[in-house]
Amino acid sequence: MKFISVNKIYILILLLGLFLSSLGSVWAILPKPTNMVEELTRENSAQGKVEIFSEPGLTALIGKLRSEDSLFDTESIDASGYRVNIFSGNNQRKSKDEAFSKEMQIKELFPGIRTTVSYKAPVWRLRVGDFESREHANGFMRELKQAFPGFGKEVYIVEDEIKISYNDN
Repeated sequence: MKFISVNKIYILILLLGLFLSSLGSVWAILPKPTNMVEELTRENSAQGKVEIFSEPGLTALIGKLRSEDSLFDTESIDASGYRVNIFSGNNQRKSKDEAFSKEMQIKELFPGIRTTVSYKAPVWRLRVGDFESREHANGFMRELKQAFPGFGKEVYIVEDEIKISYNDN
């Protein structure tokens, strides 16, 4: 049985390390695609070839590739919580205008509060706030009823998907 000396093993490990590091530097200087079209049309013998025929301006409209880190760069998360329903209406001619009108009134008096106008056929809705507890939503609902007594019975608390900002204290 033939044994390899320790020095030869060190030399092999050193050569393997140099080879792998040179591959890393070659990989780093290869041009990286900047958008989806470049990624799809990049020639790769193992996967075949893709050709895309389109107007030149269309490529610019397609979004840039996002890094994995940017997928998590959000300023808020979605969570279950509460909002105050201000308006619900299904009159196609008037409900949209009324929802946006009431939204403007609320934003004038409460500029820091998030408002959400939504349409789910056939109903237009205006909901206000992102409250983690029913108690906070109830306190704000009382303020709204005092500020806008004309909104009447349409003002009530609903469970909803809310946005919680990371930078809120």
